[in-house]
Amino acid sequence: MDKQDKKTRGSFILFFVLIGFILGAGIGIIYYDKLFEVYLTTLKSYVIEDYKRTEAYANKVIDQAVKLRKMLADNKIKYDSFIFEKIFDTRSRLLGSDNIQEKVEYINKYEEDFNKILEFYNSRMDLRNKRFGYIEWGMETKEYIKEYVYNKDRYRDSSKEYNEKLKKFPLTLITKRKNFVSYPELKASIIIEPKLKTEKYVKDDLKEYKEEQDKPVEAVAEGNE
Repeated sequence: MDKQDKKTRGSFILFFVLIGFILGAGIGIIYYDKLFEVYLTTLKSYVIEDYKRTEAYANKVIDQAVKLRKMLADNKIKYDSFIFEKIFDTRSRLLGSDNIQEKVEYINKYEEDFNKILEFYNSRMDLRNKRFGYIEWGMETKEYIKEYVYNKDRYRDSSKEYNEKLKKFPLTLITKRKNFVSYPELKASIIIEPKLKTEKYVKDDLKEYKEEQDKPVEAVAEGNE
């Protein structure tokens, strides 16, 4: 085999090596591109699901406002109708928004509006003294608020994680090309809890109760004679 044949054969080998390298690189890029897309799509689905749960429980809480207004009207209790109309208007805007980016604004406003109703409820201990229905309302609302805050915190965590991943290499290579956009991050919840107390008490009452509980059985018996 002369030098020319060896040179030709070497060129063929180099050519096929380069072809194999290019094909391998192409397959690798396609594989990892798909892998990263699936990863981000999964994170995105968590964010969307957490938001849906947050909004669902926000609506359950607002349903309680509807229930409270009806109770007040049925019992002929005076109340400021504006605080109720305001929360209902916020819900209409929340439900009418097309995407999470628009909805987040109304989620924050909803808490401020509902706090006005809770401030009214918490100030009316007399209602809880008269009718158990108002205590029951507070108990139900408290549970809905608890679930709302829990799911809102989940959304805050998942959206933060997702948004941070979008900025990291090599995920940045596909975020714009595949149209992955960040989600707005919600502030910590400011919604207050309903008070279920029905009677006022002072420290002296607690002190007297504690002293009574600490008495020996004999002393209690003598005091009752």
